[in-house]
Amino acid sequence: MTFVHPFFMEVTKLLVKNSYLLANWISFFILLYYNYLTKKVIGDCLGGLKIERIFE
Repeated sequence: MTFVHPFFMEVTKLLVKNSYLLANWISFFILLYYNYLTKKVIGDCLGGLKIERIFE
């Protein structure tokens, strides 16, 4: 029973490829979101500094 149907081989290959792509997309979105958050935090800090300078 070592013979595996070619169809199942193809399906397995597709699944492996897709899960790899999916992992890439997920890490890509995490990076994007992390960048967005850090920029937002830095922007808020800079914005706070600018506002403080106006009131000085």
